[in-house]
Amino acid sequence: CRQLAAAARLAGGPAAARAALRAAGYLLKWRLSGPWGRAPELDLARALGPETRPLGPSNRTGHGWDLVPRPTWRGVFADGEVLFFDIDEAGGVGFAEADVAVEAPAGVSRRVVLRVEANRPVAAFFAGAEVLPPAPLSGEGPWERRVALGLPEAGGRLTIKLATWDGRGFFRARLVPLDPRARVVAGAPTRDEAPTVLPAPPALVDRWGPGPPPVGDAAAAIRGLVALSRLMSRPLRDVEAARARLSGLEAALGDYPGLLPARARLARIDPRLPKRTERREVRAALEAFAAVWPTSGAALRGLARLDLDEERRDAALRRWQAARELAPDDPLTLLDLLGHAKSRGWEAEALALAAALRPHAAESPRVAQELVDVYRAFGRVDRARAAAEALEATFPGAGITRLAVLDGDAGDHRAQARRLEGLWRLEPHRLALLRQAVAAWRAAGDLDAAAGLVAELLRDRPHDGWALGERIRVALEAGDGDAVAAGIDDALAQHPDFGPVESLGDWLAGRAEPLDAIADGRAVVARWLSTRGVDGTPTYEAHPVVNLLERKVIDVRRDGSTVEQSHRVRLVQTKAAADSLGDVRPPEGARILAVRTLKADGRVLWPEIVRGKRTLSLPELEPGDAVETAWVTRSRVRPGEGGYLSAFVMASASVPTVALSAEVKVAKGLELHWRSFGGAPGPTSTQVGADGATTTRWALSHLPALPREPLSVGARGFYPFVDLRIARAGRARPLVSAWAAISEAYAARLARLAPPGPRVREVAATLAAAEASPLGRARAAVEWVKEEIDDGERFNAMATSAESAVAQGKGSRALALLSLGRALGLDTTLWFCTPEQDGTPPDDAAPSPNANRFFYPVVRFVIGDAVHVADVSRLYAPLDTLPFELYGARCLVPTASAEGLPLARLPGLEAYQGPTLGWALTVALTLDAEGAAKGRVSGRGYGPPASGLRQLWLNQDEQRQHIIWQQWAATLFPGARVTADKVVDARDANRPVSWLVDVEVPGYAAGDGDERRVTQLVKPLLASELAAAPKLTALIATPARGTPLRVSPHVERLALTVQAPPGWRWASTPPDVDVSVGPHRLRQTVVADGPTLTLSREIALLPGRVDPASYPAFRAAIEEAIRAFEAGARL
Repeated sequence: CRQLAAAARLAGGPAAARAALRAAGYLLKWRLSGPWGRAPELDLARALGPETRPLGPSNRTGHGWDLVPRPTWRGVFADGEVLFFDIDEAGGVGFAEADVAVEAPAGVSRRVVLRVEANRPVAAFFAGAEVLPPAPLSGEGPWERRVALGLPEAGGRLTIKLATWDGRGFFRARLVPLDPRARVVAGAPTRDEAPTVLPAPPALVDRWGPGPPPVGDAAAAIRGLVALSRLMSRPLRDVEAARARLSGLEAALGDYPGLLPARARLARIDPRLPKRTERREVRAALEAFAAVWPTSGAALRGLARLDLDEERRDAALRRWQAARELAPDDPLTLLDLLGHAKSRGWEAEALALAAALRPHAAESPRVAQELVDVYRAFGRVDRARAAAEALEATFPGAGITRLAVLDGDAGDHRAQARRLEGLWRLEPHRLALLRQAVAAWRAAGDLDAAAGLVAELLRDRPHDGWALGERIRVALEAGDGDAVAAGIDDALAQHPDFGPVESLGDWLAGRAEPLDAIADGRAVVARWLSTRGVDGTPTYEAHPVVNLLERKVIDVRRDGSTVEQSHRVRLVQTKAAADSLGDVRPPEGARILAVRTLKADGRVLWPEIVRGKRTLSLPELEPGDAVETAWVTRSRVRPGEGGYLSAFVMASASVPTVALSAEVKVAKGLELHWRSFGGAPGPTSTQVGADGATTTRWALSHLPALPREPLSVGARGFYPFVDLRIARAGRARPLVSAWAAISEAYAARLARLAPPGPRVREVAATLAAAEASPLGRARAAVEWVKEEIDDGERFNAMATSAESAVAQGKGSRALALLSLGRALGLDTTLWFCTPEQDGTPPDDAAPSPNANRFFYPVVRFVIGDAVHVADVSRLYAPLDTLPFELYGARCLVPTASAEGLPLARLPGLEAYQGPTLGWALTVALTLDAEGAAKGRVSGRGYGPPASGLRQLWLNQDEQRQHIIWQQWAATLFPGARVTADKVVDARDANRPVSWLVDVEVPGYAAGDGDERRVTQLVKPLLASELAAAPKLTALIATPARGTPLRVSPHVERLALTVQAPPGWRWASTPPDVDVSVGPHRLRQTVVADGPTLTLSREIALLPGRVDPASYPAFRAAIEEAIRAFEAGARL
């Protein structure tokens, strides 16, 4: 070859020499696919230099290497983008290169930003020099790196290189001029078929395990593993093919541990596996992997994420800590720990982890961005800015948005706007950046810059609704009436229903912004000080706060939009009240008219703005001062809710009101309809103006404070209030018609989202094959949706179809069950109900139309003559078991053509025939002569009351599960110690959860000589944290009530046996008691037969309310029961 080349060079020069060498098979340039190592990105720069280079004096590649010709597109496309999709079937290093230059007028910068998006590590070289070093942190998804370059006038060669260990990978590179007058130029892409050196080692080199498997064809094993990884990755994911490939590899490689991660990954993406099976398979594979390779941080991190998915945060934390012990500087582990500490608010831990991650900030923008976020979250503003500036210097463009946020936090909106605008020009498809930049320019007061950006967007997107509206808004702020008029004409020509036109017309007519005028708070305070106590006027001196003025005005426009003004003046009379009113939080998007302190000496102090604080702080607020707040908000009438507008509440808890006024102005062509509840009065006056608008007013004075009492029912149960609705004149729907429209709207939504698709029918076929009876299929469907679907769209918020929810495992369980039931051939309907934990609502006879009034989904199956109901919102509520507050509840029935009021009721509690919805305890104790007790507590819980215990117990490790029972036993028997515990059927909601707890109670009976006393035999289960209801003593904590008492449901039955030591007998026992008040019953019977004492107790509290007039009798009955329950016994 050398002789041939020398002869060719003499005859025809270098070109002829190269042609001769090529004809002889001599490699002129080469690409190296480096060894398939544990961290190929670390060898990225070494594996290839900045240019392709001669292979050497021979075409021999060495033992274990193959020559494979692979085509690669080289060059830069017209928009300055390089694409590379070349590496397949094996890992290694690949590259693409192009000659690039910048064309720019004289004096214009030739600086460009190189943006490289890749899902594997990359390095970049320009003109032979490294400009973007490789980073070892790659992650699984695309990430982006940037660097600013100053290109010479002659340009140069740009080379991008990528390292991959599994045959997958891509990168996309763009050169973006910093000055829009410059442009990047390059030749058309060319196709290069230079050979590539690929590994073909005689033994498998695997990055997962410490050693190779005993296989003969190692190269085939490499190709199989790479192909399996590709089949499990997007966009080429093929689960069936991946499953077949994994089966083949398992047959060839046996128990090779390198297959365990692949098995876990396949289980995670296999749509056929139920969630429970998927989690079990993934956990089993990762645990086996961790067992054969205990030092694998990847296995520990995977198990930690599983623990976190199951809400076992402490277990996840322990695994992450173990992974960190194995590799203290591993950035992936540190990032997981940092996110965990940040989510739990652990400031010291998060800052320490951030310090450990700082050395890795230059490796990946993700690390640096997390550092900025954690410093900002915990108020370390200076550190956050330093980290953001370092991020931007290392990865140009990656820190701009965070720097902009920090600029906004500091009040430097001009700098914020510049950053956001510059980033948008680099990435013009990100319109959110443009909108943020416009808002920042407006906040900085530079309306010309804001208008220029909006105009620039409208040139590209002339119909953009946001831009049309923002142009008018900027012109309004600038006071440019001609621009406003032109903007209105342009917007309405393209969108006839665009915006509240009345507001713009008011401005053009020279009228002030509506509802900006308010009464002077100082005059309100002065009037009160001059009139209190005069002619019997109350002084309210005993109250910490007095509402001197409560005023609300609502202006309803013709298009249904509303402008609402709220104005309040409150007098502070105690130091505690001053502390509680020191911070004010206006509604989101409100236009503030007044937030200020009215000092008693006549001064007016405006609020303080604290960086990073969303509330306004009122300075120097002391007793005798007043707080004045006023703002204007905008909203709309809700036509889908029967025209519901708002509600006026005419009382305050613990705060008396001197003057309350409400005013509703509706435009011509609209009507106001109101309904009064809780004794609220009707309007004071109604007036029709010259423009045809109708104004309705309420004016009240000296409203007493309602008491703020514990365990009260909801405010709508007893507060005086007025519900307001808006309708077109002459077209007001009666209540029945309005509810029919709501029912039909729900029915239309269900008809669109609930039809069974292929995935739903597949699941239904599986359930039908496993269950023969219709009831069994219904029960299996209920359990399936609870296990497999994350209830991300709870209650009546349903946007994802049942088919998508079943396929993706996320959506509405109730909607999925409706679709599954119909696919199973069952008569299935979905109702929306209102839990009535406060008893019957005040407007039960004719409820006010509101689409969200009935929100709780209940699925009904009609099987034969029986009706079965399912509550899928609660994880451990089996079929035909509802929460107490849903028995007999009123429900909305979605009907396509509703006739009459489309409301119905669920069956009452008397129709329930299953196991006791509550708790049952059996306690057997044996006393010794010293008074110590030893025995066993067995119990069971069923239905929704036991859901809390199931979730609490299942989410803990073994040690904490034992602690739960220790704490519970100590509440029943003070000083008790648990020696053993066992739980059965915690996961099976169709069976009661049961437990056995062995206890020792030192000092259960105390005394000297031949007498012992037991202070209290056993406390009610209500005394423990497992009960979802307050203690009996808390129910009757107040001697009298001014508000209705809410009674939470609780049912428990207790059987206690205490065996005295030989020779002892029971001399006195607690009294029997049997009291009933309303639907509630408390009963206890005690029998002593020689050394044996037997106690039977029942507590049955049903949901509802106790009105103030009935409270004394209720309190007396509960007191009688408490005395009997707390009475002791004597031996």
